[in-house]
This record gives sequence, structure tokens and C-alpha cells, in this order.
Amino acid sequence: EVAGHRKKGPALPPEPVAARKPRRPRARKFYIPYFADDAHVYAGILRYAGFEASILPPPDAQSRRKGEKFSSGKECHPYMVLAGDLVRLAESRSKGDPPAVFMFPGTAIPCLLTQYGPGHRLILDQLGEAGIEVMTPNHKDLYEFVGLQGGVRMWRGFVAVDLLTKASCVLRPYEARRGSVDKVHELNLLAIEKSVAGGSILAATRECIARLSAVAIDKEAWKRRDKPVVGVAGDIYTRVNRFANQDLIAKLAEMGCEAWPSSFIVDIFDFGLSSAVRTSLHRREVQDFFQQGSLLLLKEMSGAGIKNLFRGPFRPAAEPPYEEVVGIAAPYVGERANQILMLNTAKMVDFARKGVDGIINAVCFNCMVGSVSAAIISRLRKDHGNVPVVNMVFGEAEGASQELRLEAFVHQVKTFARRKKGLASLCGGIVPAQACGQAAEVGV
Repeated sequence: EVAGHRKKGPALPPEPVAARKPRRPRARKFYIPYFADDAHVYAGILRYAGFEASILPPPDAQSRRKGEKFSSGKECHPYMVLAGDLVRLAESRSKGDPPAVFMFPGTAIPCLLTQYGPGHRLILDQLGEAGIEVMTPNHKDLYEFVGLQGGVRMWRGFVAVDLLTKASCVLRPYEARRGSVDKVHELNLLAIEKSVAGGSILAATRECIARLSAVAIDKEAWKRRDKPVVGVAGDIYTRVNRFANQDLIAKLAEMGCEAWPSSFIVDIFDFGLSSAVRTSLHRREVQDFFQQGSLLLLKEMSGAGIKNLFRGPFRPAAEPPYEEVVGIAAPYVGERANQILMLNTAKMVDFARKGVDGIINAVCFNCMVGSVSAAIISRLRKDHGNVPVVNMVFGEAEGASQELRLEAFVHQVKTFARRKKGLASLCGGIVPAQACGQAAEVGV
């Protein structure tokens, strides 16, 4: 799949550098569905590699309806949404249009995501569309596709988008004018996309932070920073895609909560590479150990400059490293569980340990990882002071009942937050969630 699209050329110059120009006319155009904000990084790195790339409009109800026509109902929700985007792309093409590539991230982790590509190719066969190819590269394939320097730029782009997204979520509940943070965030994503295609990603990120800092906010509320905090975990698509989760994070902001979202790609790549290094060491595969270890070191060095730009309230809490992820997830799912399941479990535990006032496990209909992670919620809640945790399933029968459930959850979150503040005032400091739960049991 990668070999069919690989473009050979000279070694890539270091950053900053202008976008490379292809030696021959580009025969294919890449179309990237808006699976997450990271789609901008994919578009930028493809342009850097010399290809024409365009991001499709965000999915909507029409995308889902078109995808459902080519689905049996047993597939997970993201498959149907992406299928709808593919069908809309096929319907928009005219006879004689140049060949196109529909590309979105793949994975080597055991997950139905590995079957998305073959399933979508069957849809194209049913439509009789021979001018579109489907490409679903995992991270290793993508790095081979864009080269080492391209891989470094792509990683910096992922880190920048991840941290900018988290900073926007922190700031959104305090904006003076509704929608101002979203407008700035859209500009920031376009700036990162442009810098990944050619330019200084560090300089672009610095400008994005300055732009976000200039948003008009309620200064008194921002100074207090006392809104309840809700951590949002879940499957890798639903937790970050605004259509898939019905704009969950924006709704939390409207209800007076500060949302802490999970990452989309950064944590999965970091965990997978760290695991590969330890596996090669355990198996005494020296060549693989040094190769994977070098990539891990390069990843840390290339992302450090971006992370150091985020200071103060815009600097999110550090993500747990590999050893901690395994350590806090193993009691719930075991040490050899699916990587995505382990990461999602560890993220919920990490949120609870960092003192959030509530946790949402946002998963899609028919997701195996979501179903298993939902089964541990009761135990997780009990282990962390009865912190409010809710499993919200999207993609089947959302409506008034889902809205009522979210409102009830937010009410629990605010009650839990007030109880914590009351205990903190009595104790003269911050109290852990466990103490809050114990106080609730005795009626405090």
C-alpha cells in the first residue's frame, strides 16, 4: 500500500525548509476525512512530501446516513461515518477526474480499525468507482512514506495540535464571547498545517499560543479557575471527533465545566514505541532495540521544543509514561491487554489521580474497547472516592435521553466539586478524591 504511493527523492533538509516540489506532475490527490484536528498534520506532511492534499469537510448527519446504506449495522460507528465521507467523495467526482486517494490513519493494534480499509474498498467496488484508492497506513508505514525528516516534522505537528487542543478546551469555559476560542483554534490548526508543509513549526506554535492568549476572557473567573473539571476518555475516535460525540466538550463548557480531553495519536504512538523498545530488549534483538531506541530518543528530542512553549495554565498535566500506564491499568485489565484498552483505562485512572471532579468514557456503538472499559467503571469509581464516572455511548439512539443523562452527570460533578472544596477549607488545603468519598459516606 505504501510502496504504491512512495515518492523517491533526495534526503530531506532540516527544518525550517520550504515545501518540496515534485519532479513530475502529481498524478494523485489525497483526500483526508476530518477524523480529528490531527487531520491538518496529515495534510501538511503530505504537501511537504510533494503531494496535493485536501481535508474533507467535517462529517455530519448526511455522512452517517450515506455510510449506514453501505453498512450492516454491526460495524462500529466510526466505520460508518468514514464510509459516508468516502461515498460523498465518490459522488462529488466527475468523469475524467484524476486518480484520488482517500487516506486516514490505520493501526497495527488488534482493533476493527484494521478492517476499515478493506471494507471501504468493497464499497468503492459496489459504487463502480475505480478512480479512488483507500490508504490506511499505520505510523511505521507513514514514517517510511515521508522519510525521517518528514517523520520529525509530523511528530512536532502532532504534539503542537495536541497541546493547542487541550489549551483551547481549558480556555473555552472562560471566553467572554461564545465561539471566540473555536475561531482562534481553527486559525491555529491552519497555521500548524502550513508550517508542517514547509516552515518553522516552533515559530508557528509560538504564534498560535500568542493568538490564543489574546482571546477576550472573563478575567475574574479565569483568576479563580474554580470551575469543575471533567476528564474525557473513550475510544480514540469518539472522544475527539465533535460530530461523533455530539460536541461533548463544547457542551461541558456551556454547562460551566472545564474539560480535559485525551490525546488522539500522541499517547498511542508513545506507548507503542516504548513497548517495542522493551520487547526487543527482552527478546535480545539488538538491531531492533537500537533502531527503536533511536526513534524513541529522536521523538523525545523533537517534541521537547514544542512542549516547552506551553507555560502556565496552557501547560497541561504530564501524560503518564509507559511504566506508569502499565502499572495503573494492570489491576483492572491485566498487563497483556489490548494497547488501546490499556491506555483508555490508564487515562481514566490518571484523571482520577489528578483530582478531576468527573470522568466521561465517551465510546461509540459496537466498540469492543468501549464495552470492556465500561465494565470497570464501577470498580474505578469505588477505588477513587466515588468520583462521578459515566459511560456515554454515541452512534445509535442519541437524543433527549442523552442530554438528560449528561445534565444529571454534570449535576453530580458540581456536587462532588463543592464537597471537595468544603473539605479543603476545613483541612486547610486540597483533599484527595478518596477523602471526599469517605466524607460522603458519613454524610459530610
